[in-house]
Amino acid sequence: MKVLTRNNLKINKTPYKRDLDELFAQGVIVLDKPMGPKCKYVIQRVKRALEVAHAGHIGTLDPLVTGVLTLVLNKATKLTGVLSEADKTYEGIMKIHSEVSDEDLKKAFKKFTGVIEQMPPKISAVKRVLRKRRVHFLTILEKKEASKDLLAMVPESAETNNKIYFRVKCQHGTYIRKLCHDIGEHLGVGASMWRLRRIASGSFTEKEVISLEDLRKSYREFMKTRDEKHIRKIIRPIEDSVQYLEKIWIDDNVLPRLKHGSPIFVPGIIRLTSGIRKGVWVAIFDQKNKLCAVGKGAMTFHQIMKAKRGLAIKTDIVLI
Repeated sequence: MKVLTRNNLKINKTPYKRDLDELFAQGVIVLDKPMGPKCKYVIQRVKRALEVAHAGHIGTLDPLVTGVLTLVLNKATKLTGVLSEADKTYEGIMKIHSEVSDEDLKKAFKKFTGVIEQMPPKISAVKRVLRKRRVHFLTILEKKEASKDLLAMVPESAETNNKIYFRVKCQHGTYIRKLCHDIGEHLGVGASMWRLRRIASGSFTEKEVISLEDLRKSYREFMKTRDEKHIRKIIRPIEDSVQYLEKIWIDDNVLPRLKHGSPIFVPGIIRLTSGIRKGVWVAIFDQKNKLCAVGKGAMTFHQIMKAKRGLAIKTDIVLI
């Protein structure tokens, strides 16, 4: 993602540092969802622990699935729909119901890489119509290549016969349980998802997660000491959540109009990334490197660089 400059106005090189009030008002938490509770119950626990009024989650995880669950607080819930569209990466264990050759398994994994068709399961939040989803990669893993957190989900007494470790990166809305089932149908022996862990979602990976217990402890320490490091450990600035999106930086003179939902016109753009396309989400930053809004491209990167005027970004969500 290259960043190019349209004019010589200055932009802060360092990320905007939000104060604690701003973090609580529109912060992000990268939680390690435990096995067992539904996402809505996890959110309730976080709201009680941090004493916040509103929170939402990005991408639902089944009760038995663990891993990266991005939570947005208060005003940041405006971004739920945008951030939910980010790609997801999982590691899992698929149980094959009868033995198959390594060659057949590799061919099946290759067949389900790229654009695939999926029928959502009967119990799902979307209409059950056949839809296309992109699987960026689907890889068979050796057990030793799997993350320690996935391995921790496997009981010591569990049999390992016919269990395939895998890693998959896919478009949002791809059902991994259904993917495993469809692979089994293709192989003619049946298969099911046995264990699953989300290791990445949008800008965040499992290396950045915090547990529910550590979240509670950090907040209690903050209440005792009023040391802000305990909050910065658990609540991330909203800017961190959009690092995977295309970006523009705008002249601060544009901000008064942006506050009222005005679109971004070419003359107001200082810098931009090279992947901007029509209809694709774009994060809009001011000269302090503060996230101000999110919109969709009305021009491509090349059109913006060549143009002297015109509507460049249609503003959808304003955060200032």
